[in-house]
Amino acid sequence: MGLGIVAVGGLSIGLIAVGGMAVGVIAMGGGAIGIVSIGGGSLGLIAFGGGAVGLFAMGGGAFGYYALSANGAGKHVFSLKRQDAKAVAFWTRIFPRFKNAIAGPMPVVVVEYDDGFKVT
Repeated sequence: MGLGIVAVGGLSIGLIAVGGMAVGVIAMGGGAIGIVSIGGGSLGLIAFGGGAVGLFAMGGGAFGYYALSANGAGKHVFSLKRQDAKAVAFWTRIFPRFKNAIAGPMPVVVVEYDDGFKVT
């Protein structure tokens, strides 16, 4: 168990906490809780990680007001399946290269075969 300004340990509590269960302003670990949290099941204002939950959440299954993930949920989500206008505007301001990832509607392709069969 770690306590202090910089805490390291299985259960760490401090200004900067690193460990399995970290609680602090900046927390890093499997179950990180803090203003900025980084880890598998992180919870915080700004959360990064696989199961990140926060106001601004980034990760595989992120949940937040603004979520950036492959398969996320929340109020404004930028993911593979869902691209809300506010989320796209917010995340592309931070990561400009994500503008290339925006998926528009699929185009309609008309295919005609020689035998008169037509597929639209």
